[in-house]
Amino acid sequence: ALKELIEDPVNPFTGKAIDRSCKENGRAELLMGSNWNIETNKGTQFQPDHWFSVQDNIFDPDNWNYEGFHQ
Repeated sequence: ALKELIEDPVNPFTGKAIDRSCKENGRAELLMGSNWNIETNKGTQFQPDHWFSVQDNIFDPDNWNYEGFHQ
């Protein structure tokens, strides 16, 4: 979405580069957030919760990995 609009874009909350590396390495990290209410979750930040990763076919249970509870 930022291609040719912003050179070397960075996520302002995490400081991480916004790039295609996730798509290139075939692995996505996902938060299983249960608190979506912006009144209680700081509005722009996810609260501590469980994280998972998935690689390749998302419909194959063997491709999912639990990454743990992160603060």
